Amino acid sequence: MVDLNKENSEVIQIWKIKKDSFGSVWVCTSGNGLYRIKKGDQPYKYLYKQNDDNSISSNYIYDVHQSRINENIFWIGTRNGLNRYDQKLDRFSRMYADNSSEN
Repeated sequence: MVDLNKENSEVIQIWKIKKDSFGSVWVCTSGNGLYRIKKGDQPYKYLYKQNDDNSISSNYIYDVHQSRINENIFWIGTRNGLNRYDQKLDRFSRMYADNSSEN
């Protein structure tokens, strides 16, 4: 059993749980960021950091998908846009919808 909330007794709302091809489990939460759990390791929590453009764009995580073309790339859907996570570089790239043009 893994305790995702060692810091306090607050309830974590989980939206989705997925397993990648490396065996890591990804946990998408409502307001508590994105967790990655590797077998034998403590959970790692990815959080939005206001002044860090390489952090995830929101702590509200809807979904995570591993790329079929490059298994080190993950696509993460958040409340504030789509994120591309490069596992080798341990870096997020943020993509936002362009609301300035009409479809």
